[in-house]
Amino acid sequence: MPNLLKNRYALTLGALTLFAFILNALFPLISDDFCHLGSYVQLGGVEAAIKTYMTWNARVGEIFSVLVGTHLIGLPFAIVNTFVFAIILIMIHPLLFARRGKTNSDALFLIIFFTLLSISTVFGAVFLWRAGAMNYAWPLAFCLMHFTVFRYYYAGINSWYNTTNITMIVLFSLLSFFAGMSSFDLGALGCIIHVVIFIYRRINRDTESFRFLLPTVSFIAGFIALYTAPGTQIRADGVEGYTSLGQIISWVIAFEFPQLAAHYLDTLGRSMYKTNYVLAIASLATTYFITRLQARYHFIPLKRWHLLSGYFSLLLVLMGLLFINSSKPSGDSLGAIILFNNLILSVVALTYLIKNKALISEHYTAAFMIVFFHCLMLIDASAYTVGVIPARRAYLTASVLAALILSMIIQINWSTLTKKCVFIPLFVISSAFLSLETWGLYITNEALITKPMARLNATDNLIIQTEHKVLKAPQFYDWSPLSTNKRDWVNRCFVRYNGIKSISQANETEHVSLIEYLDYLVNIKEAQ
Repeated sequence: MPNLLKNRYALTLGALTLFAFILNALFPLISDDFCHLGSYVQLGGVEAAIKTYMTWNARVGEIFSVLVGTHLIGLPFAIVNTFVFAIILIMIHPLLFARRGKTNSDALFLIIFFTLLSISTVFGAVFLWRAGAMNYAWPLAFCLMHFTVFRYYYAGINSWYNTTNITMIVLFSLLSFFAGMSSFDLGALGCIIHVVIFIYRRINRDTESFRFLLPTVSFIAGFIALYTAPGTQIRADGVEGYTSLGQIISWVIAFEFPQLAAHYLDTLGRSMYKTNYVLAIASLATTYFITRLQARYHFIPLKRWHLLSGYFSLLLVLMGLLFINSSKPSGDSLGAIILFNNLILSVVALTYLIKNKALISEHYTAAFMIVFFHCLMLIDASAYTVGVIPARRAYLTASVLAALILSMIIQINWSTLTKKCVFIPLFVISSAFLSLETWGLYITNEALITKPMARLNATDNLIIQTEHKVLKAPQFYDWSPLSTNKRDWVNRCFVRYNGIKSISQANETEHVSLIEYLDYLVNIKEAQ
């Protein structure tokens, strides 16, 4: 025990996990969850899972959510979901540096990462809300476990997997299949990583052993199973503003580059907006980091004026394509020009980082991961060109990558004192807001739904007369609240699950400021 108390990394990890468990335990089932659980009650687990794959959502998290139904809600879900959250934190250092976290500096890195992630993403919608967590946070955990094994392998470090038996290889390959099938953007990024590394290794005449080839193929097969699922196409056809990959290819074949540039840059810019511009901050920080690295080591064998002229020439070309197009470019698309130029710069830098590893004597691994993640982040944001993505999805992957990028840049360049002075207060503020919002949802749910429901039977109508207010903050946006119209989808899901005649709210849900929200919660608490 004394040794454990001296290990600040373990204490920090434990404290964050405990905090996540408290939030999960307090977080109520919300309206969208009843739609998943209602499907289970109506059809049964296996039948509902098959129907989900064939007609609606083929992701593993969605299928598993419907499959387990009411067996994984309340405290059991809080425990399992907290475990998934802990896996995400535990995997960070192995993924970045091919080692376990253990030092005080590693503990501070966790706090910085958690703080940046919690203030830049819809935290409640992807880590606490049952349907959201199983569709977004769980896939992240699957992919991190999959790629951590390969991170050790490509770093030339033996891990448990190098000597494991055939049974574990098969089980890990099954996990890899689930990882590939769990997320469109993470699956696509993972396939790109595997294919590029495989080609690179073949060029260098490196061969893959069976124990690493099988999970690679399994991951790609999982993504193919997701992308080609009947439910995927049905769902895509129902999305307003959806642009198929075939349409994008047709623009390229027909040389309609102004239209392609306008569409691509506009959606890339909107994905930046959806992440509260943390994507833009991470991109600008990475570009500055590359220029500093170039000034110190000159690892890119080009003169400064070559890089600057190339950067600004591409900037002018993209701007020209935007203004040639018939429609006026949006502010988001103009901002996306900078992001795309930064992506090209990072691709060039990444190429020469691989070639000139010996040239950079300090923080090479961190420098490589910063530039590599920056490329992945902007490729991920570019994936939104094929459709209108819900904010909870647009936030998560890009925000996680942005948080990792910024955390590494801060870790390298800031002193320990500066990091503590800036991020300890930010961590406290962010945790306080997360706690307030979660506790507020718990109180509101008890007052407006749980207690009134206890007095109803199957023939009753429930009309929520008390105003429903939520805090105007991004961490808990992007789910559908109950409506004033009892025929709305979420209202019908709630009715089907709870076995009552109908439910509706007298007033629409209102987003309010912090002061108004605190006053609202006090009044509700006093009225109980």
